[in-house]
Amino acid sequence: MTLKPSPRYYWIGIGLFALFFLGGYYMGGNSLVVKHVLTILKPFFKKIIGDNSDLHVLLSILLNNTIKAFAVVLFGFFFWIFPSFFVLVNGGIVGFITRIFLDRGGTFLLLTAALLPHGIFEGAAFFIALAYSFWLSTRFMRKLTHAEPFRPYFYAALRAYAKIILPLLIIAAVIETFVTPLIMGWVQ
Repeated sequence: MTLKPSPRYYWIGIGLFALFFLGGYYMGGNSLVVKHVLTILKPFFKKIIGDNSDLHVLLSILLNNTIKAFAVVLFGFFFWIFPSFFVLVNGGIVGFITRIFLDRGGTFLLLTAALLPHGIFEGAAFFIALAYSFWLSTRFMRKLTHAEPFRPYFYAALRAYAKIILPLLIIAAVIETFVTPLIMGWVQ
């Protein structure tokens, strides 16, 4: 009994992210959509930026990401619905923001400086969470259709969250808070 997802689950998550990234990138080119979405997101960003101390930013990023990743793993067994929605929203948002940034004069180098340092760790954490989520969904279906055990797989996913995903998210949050601004300052 293998207690980890096969590579195909990672590729499914990466492929869906790429697809929804492209969709978000395309939508970011529509000025009416951009105006509407930015109006919706403005209160969210004001809430985060309200107290911009390093500790507040670090904790906000970490809390946001750890809750999302945990929810993806925890609710993954609901027939791919939650992880698919998660990757739709996050892939779409990253594509959307990328398009807006580049259309408004941002450079590819600055975009890379803003996303790559922490994105390596955060992306890895979320793709691992997605793989476990899709895998749990398949294992849950096998429990329902073939009466196979589910609990060992569920516990394996929770262990992966604690031992792999959470540490990656902590590293990503520290880099995003303290390192990324320095790199962006050098690039500008």
